[in-house]
Amino acid sequence: MRRLGRLVMVFVLLAVDAAGQGMGDCSDCHRSVAESFSRSAMSRAAINPVFLAEWRDKGHDPACLGCHAPSTAAGVACVDCHGPGGHPYAPVAVPDTCGRCHDAPGEVTVRSFRDSSAARNGKTCLDCHLGGNQSHVFIGPSDPAYLRDVASLRLALAGDRLMVAIRHRAGHSLPGGTTGRAAWLVVQGRDGAGAITWQERRRFGWLNAESVWQDNTLPPDRGVMIEIENPGLADSVEVTARLLYSRRAGVEPDSGTGFQELSRATMILR
Repeated sequence: MRRLGRLVMVFVLLAVDAAGQGMGDCSDCHRSVAESFSRSAMSRAAINPVFLAEWRDKGHDPACLGCHAPSTAAGVACVDCHGPGGHPYAPVAVPDTCGRCHDAPGEVTVRSFRDSSAARNGKTCLDCHLGGNQSHVFIGPSDPAYLRDVASLRLALAGDRLMVAIRHRAGHSLPGGTTGRAAWLVVQGRDGAGAITWQERRRFGWLNAESVWQDNTLPPDRGVMIEIENPGLADSVEVTARLLYSRRAGVEPDSGTGFQELSRATMILR
């Protein structure tokens, strides 16, 4: 059955590739732009292992290829954003063009951007994600350095409750992207020997409740306050909170792999 699934996937990708257009004509004159785009995650959106794993789990739904491989087998091509009209191409309408895929089912990246202070201040998707003037690398969370200092945590006590404040500086909801991505808040109490005395976890991202997807991402511009009641502070001398980011669906922090730490905060109790 697994072999049949791989054959179906290859067939669909080859069919898309045969009917599509790539970067060949554009790269004849825009060689440096084509080369930088070829290194972007967008150019490989249909062949990266994260997508292939999620696509397999969704039964190789052809609808997914509408964004991950609109006209070529590997991923997004020049004409998918710039249009098929021919040279000279009209400027790309941002963020409308981005929203065709980044507001797909299970994603609110562009919608949340439109309601952000970044948009109100005249920023566009390209200001943060283009990767430099005339570059088409389209940097994002696949580059660990891109997420450095994107979020912050603060801890405070209010009676028998532990308060965890989360803020981030992304211009859209965090995590951006599709249902597989998640940000995990992991809060742990430890005793004097460093052993974990209690733990609390919260997942931010899309949640599937009774086969209905619900948006539980962290909104831009405003912090989120998490209250943890009676967390067992009497047995702890220290509390540590970590915000972790994952691009892989179905993994949890206990796995220990596939996560990047976005922020950490520690409180000494006594």
